[in-house]
Amino acid sequence: MQVVYYLIALVLILFMAIVSGKSFTFSLLFSWESVRVDNTLGWTLGMLWLLDTFFCVLALTVIVGRSKLALDFTLTLHGINVLICWLWTGRFPRNWTWWGLQLASVILMYALGRWTTQWRELRATFFESGFEMVPVSTAPKPSTVAPTSPIASWPESPASPEVSITSMLPETGALPEPQTKPTA
Repeated sequence: MQVVYYLIALVLILFMAIVSGKSFTFSLLFSWESVRVDNTLGWTLGMLWLLDTFFCVLALTVIVGRSKLALDFTLTLHGINVLICWLWTGRFPRNWTWWGLQLASVILMYALGRWTTQWRELRATFFESGFEMVPVSTAPKPSTVAPTSPIASWPESPASPEVSITSMLPETGALPEPQTKPTA
């Protein structure tokens, strides 16, 4: 998963460098110092890392495929990323923007990864087992249900039942008096 994370980032950052005319260095990929809010390059790298997160959600869904493992893989991936950035620059990451980006990436990757893997796990059970929507006009009518069914013994209901509170009250239309217990 780590290799996929860095390959996607490499393609995105290399494409950005070619299109913008910047020179590509591996510091753009492995350094925490490049992600900053005071220049356009820092903002662009931040957006590319978030885009990388979305692609990694797809990879997490395909490669891992288990919703219970989404948090483990997400935290491991970002933990190794912190170590690689620390080793590459020789200093522990001190940039609040970079840490905020990592936190946003963890939250997005976990939430979306868990949702997509749960969908994938449940797809065969609930979405591809032959259940289809039936139009209301073709649904069986109560009179055509087999007599052994408990539904067949239900009384026919009126076409447009109108139930109101007043129809459930006694004939006088008044509410019954509340029952009080005598005090001793």
